[in-house]
Amino acid sequence: MHRRPRVALAPQSIRNRQNRECTRVGVVYNTLLADAGLNSFNLQWSNDILHIIIPIYAVLDWILLADRPRLPCCSVPACTRSAACAP
Repeated sequence: MHRRPRVALAPQSIRNRQNRECTRVGVVYNTLLADAGLNSFNLQWSNDILHIIIPIYAVLDWILLADRPRLPCCSVPACTRSAACAP
């Protein structure tokens, strides 16, 4: 059986997907579900944080901070012992 090699996703690609899906959740919730009057367990503050505040933050992060430079591995405390950070 021949397997295709896995392609590693770039961090920017993962970040773009995450922001797109978070934005989609915010749009769908606020256009279709916000006034749906479901009679199940409902915490309004939880819905507000998950479906309004976080999607707004994701859009602002995507627009304002999209071109941040990469964080070097040697500046992360967990990675400082790796061979790449050796002097």
